[in-house]
Amino acid sequence: MCPSAITCPRPENPHLLSNCTDSVNEWHIGSVCSFSCSTGFNLQGKPNVQCRGTGQWSSVIPTCVEVQCPRLEAPVASSMSCSGSSRGAVCTIICDEGFSLQGAARAVCTDSAEWYLDGEKPTCTGTHSH
Repeated sequence: MCPSAITCPRPENPHLLSNCTDSVNEWHIGSVCSFSCSTGFNLQGKPNVQCRGTGQWSSVIPTCVEVQCPRLEAPVASSMSCSGSSRGAVCTIICDEGFSLQGAARAVCTDSAEWYLDGEKPTCTGTHSH
C-alpha cells in the first residue's frame, strides 16, 4: 500500500470564502489558498496561506469578524435607541420634550461599517411657546 499523500486540513471558518489552487477537498504540499469574507464581515489574519510539507498551513487560517459601525453620537437634547452596532442595526433618534426633530429620525449600519441616515443630519430644536 502506498502511504497517503500529505494534505493540509480544510480551511473552514464561518463566513470565510476560500480560493485555493487545489481541488475543493484536498490540499497537498504547495497548495495556496487566498481568503476573503462574505459581505458584512472583515478578514482578521493573513489573507494567503500555503500547505507545508508537515501537513500544516504556513500561518493560522484567518477568521471573519462582523463589521461594526462606530458609536453614533446622539444630537443635543435627544435620546437614541439602537438595536446594536453590527450590519443592519438601526438607531432611532427621539428628541427631548419641548424639542422637535429636524432631519433623519433613524440611521442604519451598512455593510461598509458606516451609519446611513435616511435624510439630513438630525438636530433637535426647541419649540417656543407663547
